[in-house]
Amino acid sequence: MNDLPDKLGEALGHVDVDWTPERADRTWRGLRVRRRRRAVARTIGAAACAAAVAMAAYRLAPSRRAPEPVARRAEPAPPPVVTPLAPEPSPTVESLATLGDGTVVQAGSDGAAVEVVRDAGDRAEVRVVAGKAVFHAPRRPQRPLQVVSGDVRIAVYAAEFSVARYDGATEVWAGDGVLEVEWRGQRTQVRAGDTARFPPPDAVDAPPARAAAPPRERSPRERVADLLREADRARAGRRSRAAVDPLAAVVRDYPRDPRAPLAAFTLGRVWLDELGDPREAAHAFARARALAPDGPLAEDALAREAEAWARAGEAARARDRARDYLRRYPNGHRVREMRRIAGE
Repeated sequence: MNDLPDKLGEALGHVDVDWTPERADRTWRGLRVRRRRRAVARTIGAAACAAAVAMAAYRLAPSRRAPEPVARRAEPAPPPVVTPLAPEPSPTVESLATLGDGTVVQAGSDGAAVEVVRDAGDRAEVRVVAGKAVFHAPRRPQRPLQVVSGDVRIAVYAAEFSVARYDGATEVWAGDGVLEVEWRGQRTQVRAGDTARFPPPDAVDAPPARAAAPPRERSPRERVADLLREADRARAGRRSRAAVDPLAAVVRDYPRDPRAPLAAFTLGRVWLDELGDPREAAHAFARARALAPDGPLAEDALAREAEAWARAGEAARARDRARDYLRRYPNGHRVREMRRIAGE
């Protein structure tokens, strides 16, 4: 290709054309430009064909996926080693009380509490204060046992039973034998294997009681009557000493009451005839006469005073009272006795 200019120059010698060197140079440059363009076009076309072939080959080739990993089968874990636990010791049951006949009271719940009211002589009594108490009594007790829980009273004829007190209610269970239960005036039996509740679940609570009116202050007349009745009950029960205080209270606190002379005269009789104290009797008879000098008891009070002083060994006082009687009551029904005391 390098000899092209020479050939063109030779050809120009045979052709009679208007061809100048400048024109030849321009033609030569144009040819070189076109040659470079064709070379670039061929290069680009070859590259495009190669890319198309590669793309087609990629699409037509079968897809290959990476093989999934095969999961290994897990080996079974060895069984756990179980160490047997040592058996826990059974909790110790709290003993609440032991009675003289061998009856044992144990706690059947937390917070259980009992009070031994009596454990001597011919009977025993236990009060359940709170919680559940379990009783273990002798099969043949030597004395009766009573259990109290609130307003429930239980007579025991069983060797094993329990009494529980919760929220004002009492639950009774009999393991054997019979329990005789008294509640609000009603009596019932709880036999072996049975449980009873007091008050019963279906019991209807009584309406609340109306507030009691404050006690009315008793009048002096009523208080004297109360004191005299108290003295009469004491004397009727052969409790003469208990009659002294109410009788003395009437004489001391209510001397203006018309029954005061009678109270003083009765007090003298108690001292002289029942308690054997003539000096106290003489003072009481003198007080009866002073409260009512002209009353219906005055004559007898003076005679009994003389008698009391005589029995007390006070001869001078006895003679004075006897002579006073004879002067006041010359026809009295005790004249003969007063003359003897007066020494006439």
